[in-house]
Amino acid sequence: MSESIKTVGLTLANMDIVLVDAYSRIKNGVEMIFKVSLSLQRGTEIRQTNCKMQVMNELIPVTILIADRTYRLKIHPKDEEMLRKTVKTINEKIIEYKTQFAGKDMQDYVSMVLIWFATEQNTTTSQQMEKDNITDQLDSIERMLENQLKKEE
Repeated sequence: MSESIKTVGLTLANMDIVLVDAYSRIKNGVEMIFKVSLSLQRGTEIRQTNCKMQVMNELIPVTILIADRTYRLKIHPKDEEMLRKTVKTINEKIIEYKTQFAGKDMQDYVSMVLIWFATEQNTTTSQQMEKDNITDQLDSIERMLENQLKKEE
């Protein structure tokens, strides 16, 4: 009988480890979503770095709520509004997926939102690239027309 109690204790300990691991993965996913969103909106390249921010006094602490969990982040004050909008979008998508796919685990919903968000950002980026390409082509046509008009004068 004591062997089964040990087994139950090990199982509960393993569940705690799995839950802590899941929480850590969700938090890392949320931070990555925010970093990717900021980088894409600013048009900068995403780079992973091991160094800490040297100017910590420029960062403000912000607590956000995603999927019924709170996360404490330090961000630049100018990024707060965008962060709040991003969090609102994420929570709205989670509610949407909960409605569409009832009976799933919260981590499943967060994963679905992460995939949606990454796909949405790639779509936006490709649309911007197409727009830039069309603009370049129109500029080229305009230059050719101007050159032709100058020749005719």
